Amino acid sequence: MRARTLTILLTVAGLSAAVPAAADAAALQLNRTCYLTGATAGLSGSGFAANAPVTVTQNGQQIGTAQTDALGSFTASYSVPEVSDTQRQSDIEVTATDGTNSATTASKVSTFNADFSPSSGNPRTLKVNFQADGFNLLGGPASTIYLHYVAPGGKVKITKRLGKAQGACGQLSTSKRKLFPFSAKRGTWRLQWDTRKSYKKCSKESDFLCFVREVKIFRIS
Repeated sequence: MRARTLTILLTVAGLSAAVPAAADAAALQLNRTCYLTGATAGLSGSGFAANAPVTVTQNGQQIGTAQTDALGSFTASYSVPEVSDTQRQSDIEVTATDGTNSATTASKVSTFNADFSPSSGNPRTLKVNFQADGFNLLGGPASTIYLHYVAPGGKVKITKRLGKAQGACGQLSTSKRKLFPFSAKRGTWRLQWDTRKSYKKCSKESDFLCFVREVKIFRIS
């Protein structure tokens, strides 16, 4: 991974003739337990050598350096890695060291996605596994994920509860169930995964997490 220079977000000013005592045990903290792939992470450290450069690595690869203040603390930000196409989420381990003092912290990175598999078959009989990723990215209590079936005319047909989003990132994988738990007519259906029990159309301005996939039914056997 190409090294990046961390951006210092906070410095301590107004310290006059400060002679720091021996450093406490070094500590490192990320500002979230899960990040959206490619997002910016906030990193803070304390207990390092005063006014010293700190080397920061992620999963063993150097990603930048930061400068501590007179109290041995620093605050910085950097871009978390992208989750690969073959993964739904990944782990990150971040370490900072001034050559003498070191500390490590960890978090997760997730895509925001919803899908089902297999992706084709007879709409009357097809059974699928529903998946969702990243539905706890807003923080707070674990989210309940709902699936709304919106008919070709734009009216919601039914809403099904898929279950609770698990883990820091909010993953869900269901057992196999019918893709359409009712007799679906021809046309383009909108399947909307979200965190609302009642349906509200998903848009870029939505104040809740939502993901939409279109399913086209060409003929019904």
